[in-house]
Amino acid sequence: WAFIYPAHAGRLSPLLTNVDAHIFILPIQGTGMQEILNVYAFLYSFYVFFFRKRLAIPCLMVDSINDISVKELRRSHIKAIIFDKDNTLTSPYAESVHRKISKHLKVLATNFRVVILSNSAGSLYDWKGKAASIIEKQSGIKVLRHRLKKPARVKNIESVLGCKKAEIAMVGDRVLTDIVFGNRNGMLTILVNPLAKAGLVSRNISRLERLLVRRWMKKSVNPN
Repeated sequence: WAFIYPAHAGRLSPLLTNVDAHIFILPIQGTGMQEILNVYAFLYSFYVFFFRKRLAIPCLMVDSINDISVKELRRSHIKAIIFDKDNTLTSPYAESVHRKISKHLKVLATNFRVVILSNSAGSLYDWKGKAASIIEKQSGIKVLRHRLKKPARVKNIESVLGCKKAEIAMVGDRVLTDIVFGNRNGMLTILVNPLAKAGLVSRNISRLERLLVRRWMKKSVNPN
């Protein structure tokens, strides 16, 4: 693996601090779920596009967490891993770890301190933390409770995981939430392919994100 450690990014305007309180909700076809648009990420994407393209560039791109090597993470001085939930560990809005990656997830959890940071389970929109509690019981992995969605920063993340941000890997399938969040915090960022088909809005945004990342990488944009 060729790792590039990202530098800390500048802060976005305080005007976006509480923007996530304004949300848009769309029904997900064929399910009883609703897709909540992440307004914070949408607005922050303009900042990334015009001023900080490097925040969207992952340090590593792999097919799934099955391709993440314990040996290489240790070689890169990683002590903890933050996982996204939907389409990284589970199918979208599912409450159990996908069987495709469940075995290797246990291997990673045995070798590193691991937590889940999701924009669904454990977020402000997870009623009474019900979804977070279910996935915690099923996976044995703590789900962080938080108010603002990624890429907004999470307070006290170093104290929660007991290590410096540079010793944490952020793993997820979304560029403008998971990867930007990790790079903003100076973490090692790993982009995985989605485990399953997501809702229409999320699917189209994800395709656009990856298209832009490929173009920027061709122009030698990197996380530094």
